[in-house]
Amino acid sequence: MTAVGVDNYEAVLAKKHKLQAENIIFRFDERPGQLLFVMGDFKNDTRTHHIHVVRYGSTEWENYLNFRDYLNANTAAAERYAALKITLAEQYPNDRIAYTEGKSGLINALLDEARRWRETGILS
Repeated sequence: MTAVGVDNYEAVLAKKHKLQAENIIFRFDERPGQLLFVMGDFKNDTRTHHIHVVRYGSTEWENYLNFRDYLNANTAAAERYAALKITLAEQYPNDRIAYTEGKSGLINALLDEARRWRETGILS
């Protein structure tokens, strides 16, 4: 997963055809405050890269940075997240929606921990 901070969504969307020529496919803009592009083996419904485009400096941008930095600083939290992802991938090998929904509770909890850590410098 990659997050890209931009000032102008329209400029990114205007380049969709150039990105598609590089096998970077626009999936949707249904998540508030984000555009999603993916790469992968679409014949086998396999995604190898998720590229989330968000407004630089937005809450979404800060969430991505806080989440990344917190997991890098807190091995136990990173291991909890990795373990859940493995469990969900085994439980829902062909159901991306269930896999994603299964992660949401822990992601929200980790985002709360990451915000507190960013404010206080104290790991949970």
